[in-house]
Amino acid sequence: MALDPFAPIRLGFRIGIGVVRLELRIVEKLLGLDRQEPESWTPPREPEPAPFYSEPSPPEPEPSQEAREPVIEAVEERPALEPEEPKHLDLKPELVAEFAESGAEQGAGPEIHVDEPWDGYRKMRVADIRDRVQVADPAELAVVQLYESMNRGRASILDAVERRSKELANLPG
Repeated sequence: MALDPFAPIRLGFRIGIGVVRLELRIVEKLLGLDRQEPESWTPPREPEPAPFYSEPSPPEPEPSQEAREPVIEAVEERPALEPEEPKHLDLKPELVAEFAESGAEQGAGPEIHVDEPWDGYRKMRVADIRDRVQVADPAELAVVQLYESMNRGRASILDAVERRSKELANLPG
């Protein structure tokens, strides 16, 4: 007799399926879904709405022409259907509440995010950044100045950027 290597796996599946079936039966009972469904279903009839006007009665058999008298029927006038103004609407606006967060008096302003001027900038020492600023071009100087003024605000770097910008402006060009 050969041993089935998948027997433990099958047993686990069977136990799992049994547990799930038990849980489903419990949920069905709690929700009231365990009742037998009817084999056929007919929707309930809706009551017929009352007619807006009364239908004329069926004609009676006509008597002989000699005995026939003229019949005058009264016709009711229907009221004109005009939409009425809704009485629940108030036409005047009413201020309920007005508030703003502190600092939001001027409204929303622009929001700018500036990336580091070069990779590893945040980890560099101030002396290393000043050395690099001494050989930077005007575009790189502008990015360093913008980044420092918005993020770190280190005065020594901003002074070095300003000095380098003046040097570049004074170069004969």
